[in-house]
Amino acid sequence: MTIGDYYYRVDSEKKINLIKDKVLRACYWQQNSFPHKILTEILEANPNQRVYRVCFYDTEAFARARLQEFSSPMHIFGNGVQMLTRWPRNAPSSAGFTCSQDDGFNFGEALLYWALDPSSGELSSKGIALSLAEVWDEGQKHWVSLFKKYPSLNSKLGAPASKTLSTGTIVNTVEGTGGGPVQKRNGRLKGCMDWLLGKLLRK
Repeated sequence: MTIGDYYYRVDSEKKINLIKDKVLRACYWQQNSFPHKILTEILEANPNQRVYRVCFYDTEAFARARLQEFSSPMHIFGNGVQMLTRWPRNAPSSAGFTCSQDDGFNFGEALLYWALDPSSGELSSKGIALSLAEVWDEGQKHWVSLFKKYPSLNSKLGAPASKTLSTGTIVNTVEGTGGGPVQKRNGRLKGCMDWLLGKLLRK
C-alpha cells in the first residue's frame, strides 16, 4: 500500500499491551464528553442504543506532530511511552464503523468513526484487528507489524470485549485529535477537557 492508504493514531504502549483479544475497539461516547454534533444527532434518533467512536488522524505529518506533543512529560494525558501506529484506511469501515469528519479538529485533520450498539459495555462489540496495524520503529526508521514489535499481543487468549481496554489518539485518537479533543484514552477522561486543551495549544 502507498502512504495515502493509511490512517494514523498516537497510542500508548501501556494501553496497547492491556488489550486481551487482539482487537482495537471503540469507546462508549457520552454527551457530557466532547459534544460531537453528528453523534448527538444519532443518539437522539436512537435513544435505546449506545454510540461508540474511535478516531484516526488523516495524515502522517499531523499524527507525528501530535506524537511529539503527547510524548512531552508535561502533557497531562501522558501515559508512558507513546507510539505512532498506522491502519489501512478501509479497516474501520470494513469493521462496520461509519465515517464522519471529527468536528473536534479542523476539517481534514481527523476522522471520527462510529457505530451504534445495543450493548451496555464501555467498548464496542465491533473492532479492528490488531493484525492490520503497524507501528513506527524509531530505532530502525521504518514501519513494522504491531505483532512483530509486541509479540505478546499475538499470544494472548481472547477475552470478553468488556474486559478489553481500547487504546488511546488517539486514540484516545485518544483516541481524539488535532486542534480539538484527545479522546478518552481509557474511556473515562473527559472529552471537554481535551477540547479545551486543544484550543489552548493552537493559540
